[in-house]
Amino acid sequence: MDYKVKVQQTNIYFVLFLLYFLLKPFYFFKSGTPQIADFILLVLFILTFVFKKLYLTIDNKRYIMLVVLFFMYTTIINGIWSILLGGEFSIFYSSIWYLYNFLASLCIIVMHKKIGNRIYKYIYYAVVVSVIIQFALIFININPGIYRRTNFFNNPNQLGYFGLLSLSIIFYLVNKIKLNLYLFYSVLAASIILIIVSLSKAAIVSSLVMCICFFYFSKKNVKLFLVNLFLIILLLIVLIFNLGLIVETDLFKTVGERIYTIGQENDDSLVGRGYDRIWNYPRYLLFGAGEGMFSRFKSQIGGREIHSTIGNLFFSYGIIGLAIFALIMFQVIYKNDFACIYILFPICLYGLTHNGIRHTFFWFLISLIYLNKIELT
Repeated sequence: MDYKVKVQQTNIYFVLFLLYFLLKPFYFFKSGTPQIADFILLVLFILTFVFKKLYLTIDNKRYIMLVVLFFMYTTIINGIWSILLGGEFSIFYSSIWYLYNFLASLCIIVMHKKIGNRIYKYIYYAVVVSVIIQFALIFININPGIYRRTNFFNNPNQLGYFGLLSLSIIFYLVNKIKLNLYLFYSVLAASIILIIVSLSKAAIVSSLVMCICFFYFSKKNVKLFLVNLFLIILLLIVLIFNLGLIVETDLFKTVGERIYTIGQENDDSLVGRGYDRIWNYPRYLLFGAGEGMFSRFKSQIGGREIHSTIGNLFFSYGIIGLAIFALIMFQVIYKNDFACIYILFPICLYGLTHNGIRHTFFWFLISLIYLNKIELT
């Protein structure tokens, strides 16, 4: 293929990645329905899968086969329950998102084969620009009267999860690209601020764990570790000398109250997150009850889904579905560099109280981490 044509194609890939990441935080429609960014990613799917030969190896086939198996199993379970419930196709709708995220996951792997490590740079800068825009938006009162910041998301937890996933992606890509430290720490700070103003307790705690882990594993990069150490010391000095002013700010009081009340609010318990549905209906725990029409079941959360990634998978797809998902995660982390896979732990921690499996950034992240494993072999 002509060199100029290759350059044009890679430029198109970058533009599409950039547009997707820029538009992803803008929810113009209700949650659970396709947003404008999703149609941008569909165009990237077409360019990646339809007009080019798929580049698959034995190594990534194992991962891809497990993701396909997971999608097929969810489709079968949801399809069966749709029929049994008299054609309730809203249950089947969840499997469409799993198909979409499977394609997103596969897209990362295939793109890496096509354009090499440039994909890391594309995703990094797309995330950087997206985070900066969302950071700027918190200074605009988009939703007057709303206690917690949402920007253009439908609820503040979505903003917190966006910040957490963005943080995890830039942490992962630190050692994959030529790093501009000024830009990196600016986006790091912006991501953390987005998480804080969302007042999502799970996102705040998870981001703290992630930052601590990042500092520990950055010791492999002496320059980065020393900069981290200097900034931590500087931050502590600023906090000590300005503690009186900081504790009097509304943001500090609000965040402090949110953290202090962890475990005291109605939804800060297993029952409050919907786990009671699991032991109330044990007969569904082998094959699953399907993902949708939750009004069928009695629970403290009513007809909403279980607020947990693992809990929702367990109840919706049973031991079998959860085991397949566990195998996907095992395939990602087995023989991988722990300095990369630690990023998944805070995401899983967040997933104990929120269902984040349908967010495409999550599938991007596990595919990126899986690519690191392939590079090590």
